[in-house]
Amino acid sequence: MKQPLTQCLFAILLLAFHTASTNAQVRKKSDENMYSTTKDDTQMNAAMATAKRRFGQFDSAFKWGYYDQGKFSLKVQFANSKGHEYIWVTDISLEKGQYWGLLSDTPATDINARYGERLKVGRQDVVDWLYGKDSILHGGYTIRVLELRMTKKERIQHNLDFPFKLED
Repeated sequence: MKQPLTQCLFAILLLAFHTASTNAQVRKKSDENMYSTTKDDTQMNAAMATAKRRFGQFDSAFKWGYYDQGKFSLKVQFANSKGHEYIWVTDISLEKGQYWGLLSDTPATDINARYGERLKVGRQDVVDWLYGKDSILHGGYTIRVLELRMTKKERIQHNLDFPFKLED
C-alpha cells in the first residue's frame, strides 16, 4: 500500500540520519514511514543501479574521512518471503575491510534483524549510500527519485527539513 509522499519523506529523513544506540529498545512498526514500490519501478531501479556502480565514491569518502562526519549511511536490501525490504543502516564503521552499521528502523517483514542491531553489511546488498560534504548530499540516489515525485509544496518542506542540499 502506497503512503503519501510526505510521510515517505519523513521516513527517509528519519532513517538516513537517526543514530540508534546498541541498547535501543525495539520500536513498534510504523506504517507511516514506509514507502512501497514495485520491482518494475524503472526510476528506482536505475537509482539503485547508479548507487551500486558508484559505490567506490562512498568507499573512498569513508576511508579518507574528510566529509561530514557521522552522516554516512548505507541503504541495504534484506531478502524476505515477499522479495526485499530496504532499510538504511547508520553509524557506519569499517573493520577489516567489512562495513558494519546499526539498523535504523523496525523491519516491516521478517528479515532476521531488529531495529538498532549491529549488522555486517555485504557490498552486494547495498542499494544506495549517502554522505555529506559541506552540507551537500553525495549519493542518496533513491532519495533523489522520491524528490522528483514530490509536489512543489512537499519539495519546499523537504529542502527545509533535509540536512543536505540536493545538487546534481
